[in-house]
Amino acid sequence: RDGDGELELPPGCDDLNGLGACRSDCVRASCGNGLLDAGEACDDGNLLPGDGCRPDCASDETCGNGELDFFAGEQCDDGDLRGRDGCDAGCVTEALRWRRRGLPAGRKRAAIAYDSARARVVVFGGATSDGTRLGDTWEWDGDLWTDVTPATGPTPREGAAMAYHAARMRVVLFGGRDDTRVRDDTWEWDGATWSERSTSVAPLAVTEHAMAYDAARRRTMLFGGDRGNGSIADTWEWDGDAWHPLAPLVEPPRRAGHALAYDPIHARTVMFGGRGAVTELADTWLWDGTTWSALSAAGPRPRRGGALALEPATGELILFGGCVEDPDSPGDFYDERETWGLSATAWTRRGDGSEPTISQPCEVAMTSDLARRRLVMLEPRIRRRHPRRRSGTEPAGA
Repeated sequence: RDGDGELELPPGCDDLNGLGACRSDCVRASCGNGLLDAGEACDDGNLLPGDGCRPDCASDETCGNGELDFFAGEQCDDGDLRGRDGCDAGCVTEALRWRRRGLPAGRKRAAIAYDSARARVVVFGGATSDGTRLGDTWEWDGDLWTDVTPATGPTPREGAAMAYHAARMRVVLFGGRDDTRVRDDTWEWDGATWSERSTSVAPLAVTEHAMAYDAARRRTMLFGGDRGNGSIADTWEWDGDAWHPLAPLVEPPRRAGHALAYDPIHARTVMFGGRGAVTELADTWLWDGTTWSALSAAGPRPRRGGALALEPATGELILFGGCVEDPDSPGDFYDERETWGLSATAWTRRGDGSEPTISQPCEVAMTSDLARRRLVMLEPRIRRRHPRRRSGTEPAGA
């Protein structure tokens, strides 16, 4: 009799209560028994792959279920059937591609950050082609740009830096240049209001610096920038209440216009390039919260004004854009239009010729839209004297 604790034939087990490895009908719970047991996604009565139920009974081998089913021919499975996010609707890996999407108006040296709690990309300020500095705030929800500029906020400025401080659920902005001077003020955006934070200690007034949030240490770090009379190599951290100056034993050369982003896979902040004391740089530096270390891997050419952000679909840091001033013709620039990806220790050229065909890939602003598994880049579209392309180095379609 089932449940009496005595093993009879033909049942395969009897543990009195129908719990654990023995089902209530006294059939042993196991993958391949043809019965859907607790924890199984499927069970087709065998352990063969590629027949609609994986040998571990953990997947029905359908694309979009979030399980990578190698024997079903999947190259990827990100849990949805959307395309253009690194994994297409047929679970085939996609090449990184760029698409142009709407407003806000073109601007250079804008500040950008992703608010992960609200799933919004936030943009502040920048400068137009005629040099007018902007003080507007925009948000992108994946479909529409919305002007959310409140009555009060930071002065119109360019060259500020922003990062989303997740511990306080605020976007934090520092510095930049307005119509009167280079600034040293700290502001926070909560999705509706800008609030200035008064601090007894703060970084020097600076523009064209860079900031990134270190999620492992719950700190926003800031490096470098231009004081108006030259670049600096200062490292600072914001803990949500106060700025703290850091004094690492080794620090990168001073620079401005560099690219900076946090790498959550390796729990480090990565910095590339920028304009050094004499010319543009092509070095890569890693910050672990205590120490700066140089990455010796070969990679992108020297540049300033490029952008670096995490590609959610692959976990790589993606570098796009930038420019190099022609040493023989000040004011003329060579544009850099390549897309590069950084893994643990190596840079790799990315893209398939679909890099954005923007007029000026220098001084772009870019961030990760984690909810939609996209990179969002703000195109400058600024008139500039004699922009140049590097002969023979452009991907098709650029």
